[in-house]
Amino acid sequence: MITNPSLQEIMKKVDRLSLTEKIELIAYIAQKARQNSSFSAEAKAIERIKDTENSNQWVTTINPDDEINEQELKHWLHQRGYQTEVSS
Repeated sequence: MITNPSLQEIMKKVDRLSLTEKIELIAYIAQKARQNSSFSAEAKAIERIKDTENSNQWVTTINPDDEINEQELKHWLHQRGYQTEVSS
């Protein structure tokens, strides 16, 4: 059951649309959703990188046999406001 008065009014208007008009409305909403997909986390992260050709700005990866300094990692995360519990 819809309890929001504004939403109820919208639903009443949608109910009065013909099938063709409903399909056009759905297509319009889908198009808007695709346009807004540029606001994804990935798009925002890429946007923050000034020079996409400079690999120093990208997230680095490690190999399975690389050693990790857990104290340094914990300190780095703590400086950025994360509460950490490193498991062994």
